[in-house]
Amino acid sequence: MIKGTGIAAGLAICALGASPALAAESFDVGGATHDREHGTARLVVRVDQPGRIAVGGNGAKPAAVEAGAAGKFYVPIRARGRALKKLEQTGKATVRPTITFTPTEGTPESEDVAVGLKLRLD
Repeated sequence: MIKGTGIAAGLAICALGASPALAAESFDVGGATHDREHGTARLVVRVDQPGRIAVGGNGAKPAAVEAGAAGKFYVPIRARGRALKKLEQTGKATVRPTITFTPTEGTPESEDVAVGLKLRLD
């Protein structure tokens, strides 16, 4: 056992047939729906328990959605900074936000995604 990490305890749980809490993924990120009029997207996030879904980092404007129960939720993705400037100039930009799901009872989980944004230039 590595001191202070509890790794041996986690391996013992796996050996007994039960999975440790860290192995169970409690959310899944799906595809995006684009809004070319505003240059935004809505990302589908499926959760299996209540909690908070947060978006932030790497060119994406911070946002959060409260999940009151298990189900499918839509998280808004909007560009900011250099990504917003590129979107306004070329009509296309890619942001790489981190989606974090924090269940009401449990530890937060994060997933990095790449979302392409499109803006209709007139």
